[in-house]
Amino acid sequence: MSLFRYGGLRIEIPIGYEYVYYSTFIVGEYDFLKFKKEDTVLDAGAFIGDFTVKIARKVKEVVAVKPLPWAFEIQMLRLTS
Repeated sequence: MSLFRYGGLRIEIPIGYEYVYYSTFIVGEYDFLKFKKEDTVLDAGAFIGDFTVKIARKVKEVVAVKPLPWAFEIQMLRLTS
């Protein structure tokens, strides 16, 4: 695992998936999306939860769906810490 920080959050990224962190948090590939504080967002295909983490404090609720068990485990660790 690689360790990164985003705001006050500690984010663990599996080795080989650092590009996910880079794309989401450094490049800002989702920054064109605009949300309001009262929005509920569906993150379908949430992978390891990078987008979920990035917008969680900006909207009312995020529903993240991921069918891969190993990605779900990483996502749950991230969201409960």
